[in-house]
Amino acid sequence: MPLSITMLHTEWGRAHAGATWDIAAFLQRGAVPRPAGVLDIQEVPEGRATPERLHRIVDELERVGPVPFDPAATARLAEATGLDRAAAVLLMAGLPHIKDDGHNFLPPGTRKALGVKVAEAKAARDTLRRLPEAARLELYDAALPDDPAGLWDPTVMAERLARAWKEAAARP
Repeated sequence: MPLSITMLHTEWGRAHAGATWDIAAFLQRGAVPRPAGVLDIQEVPEGRATPERLHRIVDELERVGPVPFDPAATARLAEATGLDRAAAVLLMAGLPHIKDDGHNFLPPGTRKALGVKVAEAKAARDTLRRLPEAARLELYDAALPDDPAGLWDPTVMAERLARAWKEAAARP
């Protein structure tokens, strides 16, 4: 059964984020009536992102905290895929703000943490957006390790993403 990713607009987000909109995503299983405030529902295949696996990932996140950024793993991903460094950075970081069309789409703190300049980030985003959204989801699905703890090993994730990237590029 496919999962639905549902985007909700919240009044809290509008009140606390200035001119931005806070969009919350959650997974919804089955045919449930559309909740109030829903902006969009997009069906995606379940793939490896089963509810059990997602629960294990959330448990691991609560246990160890955010995944650290590793420039060396990102360099390995760039070398293995032929992507430039900025595109590999965005791919390793989970494609932050990939749908934002603005020139300066990454918040300054995110750019600084990832070590990318505005123009580099924009060029990388444009390169990665050439891959359709469904294909980007499949890419991460293929890279998802059996053990969620593998998400916190940047070297393992770089290798898995590189393999998934090459497999996606080999498809007609």
